[in-house]
Amino acid sequence: MAALLQLAQASQRHWSNYPDGQAQICKQPLDSSQLALFDDGRLHPVVDSVYALEDTEAAHRRLESGQAVGKIILSTAALGNDRLAQE
Repeated sequence: MAALLQLAQASQRHWSNYPDGQAQICKQPLDSSQLALFDDGRLHPVVDSVYALEDTEAAHRRLESGQAVGKIILSTAALGNDRLAQE
């Protein structure tokens, strides 16, 4: 639970770096036309790094460094929860 609280706090610090209008735009859910771009392969997420769940602290340090470009992913694949990796 403490790790989730730390993640929420780090996320709040991240969004506080954006001007109010820009942060609100970035937080809006994608609509169906945008999701179609993902389905077509014309749009894809930018992944900065992938960490094993047990390396959560290192992932937080990467996020808080301000040098990450893209998403930081915590993977549960090592825990046997690799269903998403197979899809």
